[in-house]
Amino acid sequence: MGQNWLPWRSLKEKLYQLTALSIKTSFDANETKNVDVCIIGTGAGGAVVGYHLAQSGLKVLMLEKGDYYSHDQIKSETREENLQKLWKNRGAQVTRLPLLAITQGECVGGSTIINYGMCFRVPNETLQIWKSETGVEFSKDELHNEYAEVEKQIQVRKITDAGLSHEKLELGCKKLGYSGNWMYKNYIADEGGIKQNVLFSYLEKANPQNLEIYANCKATKILKNGNKISGIQAVHTNNDKTVTIDVKSTIVVLSAGTIASSELLLQNKIANSSGHVGKHLSFHPASSVIAQFDHVINGQNDLSMAFHCDEFGIVKTKKPGFMIESVFISPATFSTATPGIGEENAEFIGKYDYSAVAGVLIQDEANGNISLNWSNDAVVDYILSNADGEKLLKGLKTVAEIFFAAGATKVITGHIQKTVLESTDDLSLIDERGSGLGSFRLVSAHPQGGNRMGADKKTSIVNSYCRSHDVENLYICDASVFPTSLGVNPQLTVMTIASLAAKKILEQKTDIFG
Repeated sequence: MGQNWLPWRSLKEKLYQLTALSIKTSFDANETKNVDVCIIGTGAGGAVVGYHLAQSGLKVLMLEKGDYYSHDQIKSETREENLQKLWKNRGAQVTRLPLLAITQGECVGGSTIINYGMCFRVPNETLQIWKSETGVEFSKDELHNEYAEVEKQIQVRKITDAGLSHEKLELGCKKLGYSGNWMYKNYIADEGGIKQNVLFSYLEKANPQNLEIYANCKATKILKNGNKISGIQAVHTNNDKTVTIDVKSTIVVLSAGTIASSELLLQNKIANSSGHVGKHLSFHPASSVIAQFDHVINGQNDLSMAFHCDEFGIVKTKKPGFMIESVFISPATFSTATPGIGEENAEFIGKYDYSAVAGVLIQDEANGNISLNWSNDAVVDYILSNADGEKLLKGLKTVAEIFFAAGATKVITGHIQKTVLESTDDLSLIDERGSGLGSFRLVSAHPQGGNRMGADKKTSIVNSYCRSHDVENLYICDASVFPTSLGVNPQLTVMTIASLAAKKILEQKTDIFG
């Protein structure tokens, strides 16, 4: 296969029963490829579609802008080194002002490589909003039957023995009578808790004779003939040399992620008769609360994320609210989440081993927007609405109360202005900080929307099974199709909707492919 092909040869090959999946990472000359299906992106949506279509006998080529890294390569390096390689824009992707940091993966496997693997089904209340607002057609039963299949494939199970840093959130919730539970994660519990990202769970299990992955290939042009895509052009750049990959395929699946999928459509002025491409973005903006205790927690030895409080989320309140999730962060991230610089910041870092952390995640309004700047690159505009700002203030106060109930001696909120609480008597300080522009340190790992699904082609981009209203052979399978914010971690729902879309394609296989 040549020296440019990198078969996956992890030390854990026997554990995962890996196939001979081949990934091409370097190209010496221009290429032309003729396949049944071209998939742009190898993350949660693209990998699921690629697996199902390759298993059916179709020839599938997947294009990935990022590089390929093995499990052992990733685990052997620090978080800071991985930021340089695995994360889009090296972890420095922000909205225009900037107010919100957006984290996404950019590598073979996409964000499933860098995320914590938490798995939630869409709340029924959110699904009802989708049905009423945009006319989403799939039923609750249809969706939940597909969830069950995906959960089996990625080995979803409830977290146990997560560690003391997460038990603190559980303890506080119990003392205050708040609803909460341990999360579900896609991992092998008896093998060191290894997360089943899509490389393990889908791509490596696909028919290797029918699936090719071209890494370090950025899709740049979508060629159109009438209401069909006639070709995709991608580029590979190495040492200032640019190689072009021309792909001819019967159908195209766009799974580049919420921002990049809209960006590519806008750049190519395609699938946008409605004028809604790049609109209706939501982000689940989150801010942190750090609690200090008078005894050692050693959170760095615990899982990264494990417990959630849903007392104030849509499942309990029947309207968009907020989730609280226990999380533990690296020393570098901990430093940026605590106040001050120099000696002042060092004082907080000195309590790292005595700290527990939780995030407040808002089910926000879909008021974000993607446009193109002077260089034809995506720019994201997003401002937290007044209502969402109030939700975040309430969430921060709630987490502070929970941690104090669990025995915390100090609580530090995610405000930009130093905000340290000594007891519940100081909760009013959070209200004093307010929720105005630039009040919080905000981060999003869950960008959604931009190519929303719906029944009306005048207000949506794809139908309920991810097929473009405008372009006959284009499907979009990633979180960009969500009509509104989900309210829970989105990976499982991205995979499930992609699975539904893939099966819908296969139902029409004879008509589409002959």
